[in-house]
Amino acid sequence: MKLNSIIKYLTIADFALLSGFSLIAPIFAVYILDNIKGGNLEIVGIATAINILFKVVFQLPIARYLDKKKGDLDEYYFTIIGSAFLAVSPLFYLIISTPTELYAVQAFYGISLAMNYPGWMSLFTRHAEKERESSQWAIYSSITGIGSAAAAALGGFIGERYGFNLVFWLVFFITVLGTVSLVKIYPPLKLRHEHYKMKEAEAFEIKKAEMK
Repeated sequence: MKLNSIIKYLTIADFALLSGFSLIAPIFAVYILDNIKGGNLEIVGIATAINILFKVVFQLPIARYLDKKKGDLDEYYFTIIGSAFLAVSPLFYLIISTPTELYAVQAFYGISLAMNYPGWMSLFTRHAEKERESSQWAIYSSITGIGSAAAAALGGFIGERYGFNLVFWLVFFITVLGTVSLVKIYPPLKLRHEHYKMKEAEAFEIKKAEMK
């Protein structure tokens, strides 16, 4: 099935994002145990919970804000900025050494996810071809699922053979590529936004004329 350009690049971006962070998944607990002062399974659990909680808390108000804004550009800006923040977050793991610093990075990671996903989901939902939504979501899920599975296996291999630093740098580069791919969808979204504004202005003028 051929995907339209917006759906294609949204899928590529999320493929890069999910695959990149799947590289970290198999080594995250070991990284904390080996590199964070006093690292233990309790700290692993707290760090994971902080990431999830910050995502949950921040994504709801962000989603409500985006729902109030007409057009696609606000969703696009939140998506690409969130993706850029996610791209740099693995580099923080290279310089931290205490639980407090780890928790701060996890909070930043959670907020970045909260910025990225409401906009991404909105754009994908709006631009999926009508009557083919299920197939397009299935294609997206299959592509990102395969990428995540392969990356998880590869992350464990690289972490074991070459260390944590290489894994975090790889996540950074892969996620940057995904963020850059989002630039491709700006022109059609901008054109659609301008077309919407034009139609809105025309409707306003017609309404004014009718009221006279």
